[in-house]
Amino acid sequence: MRFPFSRLLLASVPSLAPFARITAQDYQNPIPAITRILDAPGLPAVVPSTDGSKLLLMERPGLPSIAQLAGPELRLAGVRINPRNNSLSRVPTFSTMVVQPVPKGDPRRIVVPWHARVGTAMWSPTGDRVAFTLLDEGGVSLWLADAGTGAMRML
Repeated sequence: MRFPFSRLLLASVPSLAPFARITAQDYQNPIPAITRILDAPGLPAVVPSTDGSKLLLMERPGLPSIAQLAGPELRLAGVRINPRNNSLSRVPTFSTMVVQPVPKGDPRRIVVPWHARVGTAMWSPTGDRVAFTLLDEGGVSLWLADAGTGAMRML
């Protein structure tokens, strides 16, 4: 037996009634529960040191900004490049880095400039320093941080 479309529409209208009260202003400003979910930071990436005595915890921001998503990008053989700084345009970035000794100890924060984003990070073979890239509007730079003190310098 086939049901006409009007019967299906009438059956679904009562279930759509709660959504009929949503206005354009409500759509632009989500409820606080949704805002907390959207603005929540991601889980940190964990990179163990080469000697196994420390962990590098790299904290991610919540979601990329609209400016980052709407920025120009060049496509070359499946790779998307940001022409402003000549880096990969859709690579995950991190906001802060923390060195945590494994058995126990005080964590050491590596302070990066507020406007820069951390790209990739690697431990030195001895496990006492961390090399990482900073993505900025002007370009990509290579930095080296001491895991014990948190002091960093540009290479």
